[in-house]
Amino acid sequence: MASLAAALARLQAETKCSVCLDPLSDPVTIECGHNFCRACIRQSWADLTERFPCPVCRFECEDCYYRSNVQLGRMVQIARRLHGSRGRRRRAGGAALCDRHGRELTLFCEEDLELLCAQCVP
Repeated sequence: MASLAAALARLQAETKCSVCLDPLSDPVTIECGHNFCRACIRQSWADLTERFPCPVCRFECEDCYYRSNVQLGRMVQIARRLHGSRGRRRRAGGAALCDRHGRELTLFCEEDLELLCAQCVP
C-alpha cells in the first residue's frame, strides 16, 4: 500500500500547474509539451507579442498557441477524487482503510473513481 500512496502523491504532483501550483484547471498544452491552466498561460503571455517562453523550460514558442488537454483534465479530476478518499481512516502503518469494512484499500473503481477494499467488490 505504501507504493499506492507514493503513486498517488506523484499523480497529484504531476497534475499541478507550474505557475499557480494548484491542481490544473482547464489544462492546456503548449508547443514544448508542458501543461498549464488556461488562465495561467494566458496571464503569463498577456503582454508578449513575438516570442512566448515556456514558464518551465523557457523554450520559445513562436506563436501564442496552446491546445486543450481533455485527457489530462480527466486525470486531474481523478487525482482530486483520490485525494478526497485519502482522508479516510488510517491504521498505524499509514494505509487507508475502508469506512464500511475496516480493511485496507487496495483496489480502484474506474467508474466511481475511488479506492475500495476487496469486500466492496461484488
